[in-house]
Amino acid sequence: MLDLLSEDYPDYMSYNLIYYASQMFLCESNIRHKSYSELRKLFDNAAAIHEDKENVINQIKKLSLDIIGRDIIKREIRIVDGHDSSSYFGIMPVRVIDYADTNDLDSVAEMNSIEALSSVRENEFTAKIGENDTPVELIIDFYRRFIYRVEYMLRIGNEKGYDLISVMGP
Repeated sequence: MLDLLSEDYPDYMSYNLIYYASQMFLCESNIRHKSYSELRKLFDNAAAIHEDKENVINQIKKLSLDIIGRDIIKREIRIVDGHDSSSYFGIMPVRVIDYADTNDLDSVAEMNSIEALSSVRENEFTAKIGENDTPVELIIDFYRRFIYRVEYMLRIGNEKGYDLISVMGP
């Protein structure tokens, strides 16, 4: 998709920030075809009126907010219950089926994502973080949320017969 955009819109896609924003937008989207179509419309309109490259980046950011629900340019670390393609950390209860070969993924049963997500309760750890928080506050908040999620998923998993958790992330 990026190659097609680069071929059709070389003036914009040769600008590194636009290329990066387009790449992040397409990678983070769960509905890539719609995202790709919307990105093409954005580039068509921008090319028609000779839009400034900085304005195109701002439009891609707005498009990501509309389709993905977040700003793909802004760096953030989010924690979600279950494995989600837009998350940086996914925490999921699991249980080992066959201890003879724990290196084989078929030996591990993972809790259904729907089941894990339906267990989420609203509280101070699931609330949105503030826009005005300092970097130190954000780091502390991240670790508080992470510990809460790990403990919570262990408890929920244990109630449903899972004795371990799987943590996906950087």
